[in-house]
Amino acid sequence: MKIDRDALSALCALDDKDLWAALVRAGESKGLSLPAATPPHEEMEKIRALLRSPEKTDPTEAMKLLRRLRGR
Repeated sequence: MKIDRDALSALCALDDKDLWAALVRAGESKGLSLPAATPPHEEMEKIRALLRSPEKTDPTEAMKLLRRLRGR
């Protein structure tokens, strides 16, 4: 899979609300349900860190973050 760094940079530049809305839409398109409410800013910064360095992302840590956000 090829990573589109420009698309990831554009996502990272969005404010928290718009980034979360984009992630909710992307999740829905793949059958994943995420809460509509935007997570706290600290959590959004963790998401941005994952988006900025996808090649360094530990899939296990990414899944833990996703599970935590889905359960709030």
